[in-house]
Amino acid sequence: MAPAPGPPTDAFAALSGFTVGVAAERSWQDQAEILGRLGARVVHAPVVAALPPIQREALESVVDDLLQRPPSAVVLPTAEALDSWLAAAEYLDRVQALGQLTDDARVVVGGGAASAAREAGLDTVAELREAPGAGVCGQLRVEAGGERRIAVQLGHPSADELAAGLRADGCDVVGVPPCPRDLPEDLRPGLALVEAVIERRVDAVTFTETAQVRNLVAIAASDARNEALLEALDDGVVVACMGLRCTAAAEAAGMRDVVQAASYRTGAMLEALTERLGAAVVRVALNGVDVEIRGLLALVGGEEVWLTERERGVLATLARRPGVVVTKAELLRRVWCSNGVDGVDGHAVEVAVGRLRRRLGAAGPGLVTVPRRGYRLSPG
Repeated sequence: MAPAPGPPTDAFAALSGFTVGVAAERSWQDQAEILGRLGARVVHAPVVAALPPIQREALESVVDDLLQRPPSAVVLPTAEALDSWLAAAEYLDRVQALGQLTDDARVVVGGGAASAAREAGLDTVAELREAPGAGVCGQLRVEAGGERRIAVQLGHPSADELAAGLRADGCDVVGVPPCPRDLPEDLRPGLALVEAVIERRVDAVTFTETAQVRNLVAIAASDARNEALLEALDDGVVVACMGLRCTAAAEAAGMRDVVQAASYRTGAMLEALTERLGAAVVRVALNGVDVEIRGLLALVGGEEVWLTERERGVLATLARRPGVVVTKAELLRRVWCSNGVDGVDGHAVEVAVGRLRRRLGAAGPGLVTVPRRGYRLSPG
């Protein structure tokens, strides 16, 4: 996981104090630049293996050629081919352009993927009636309205056979290279992001494609932490997605409260995220002092107090339910991800609370110890 920059120079920018995890492998710097200008700290953990430059350039070249000279039909011979076509659109930031292409062309799918194609927004869908061969070539000529330019998603032997048959039949076949979105060889950055999410050390995570959602959950599962990851992403850590498919993948994984961009643009996603995190700022009066809690930054009577991650976790947990007693055991579970018998005990909570109370200064007495029960914030 890439190290985050220090506190922003503009302490009162929209996202000052907040920390955002970015799971993208490509163009993540664009997100980091925007988030940095908004005042956020950024942690970057690519969860998808990078395509080799030659493979990426070949895919870009073919897709751009299709956009310049659209085919009359797009053939996705298998369910995997459908996934690869959709993944390429997300990966290359061509979702809207390729969506228009498939709206205008006839989309023909195989492998029983017609329903999945329609769910993905490919409306003009027909299904291959038989295995590759002369009959399929004839069907495709009909589906394409007699036109001879046909795009075929490659990556499976049946697709290669189909493309060869169409070429032999005189068609202008554009073979689209596959777009694998596999796990990276080094899972350590992804596992570090998983841990940061579970411990609520990030306030939000952004996803720009479905593969990032799928892979982050798979990385967590490799360490038997997928349930804890999904619990955090459904309770305290905001999920921001770009596009309908990415949102649907997040919701299907169990991330129920998802921020979705109004349009398929990075800026739109981050604008929606900024609005959501702004609504999550907690304001409470403690011991007669106004306190604003925004991630790692607490504004105490207008003074900036930068918290450690543990202090932030304790204060955020208490601030979710001002006036309600929170036990040491719950604080250990939420902030330290500990069951109290793994080397971390209640003393760690006591130390963190003591330090937090001192950091809050005049507002510190509003953090009340309830003997033998736990801690609470006493508003007023």
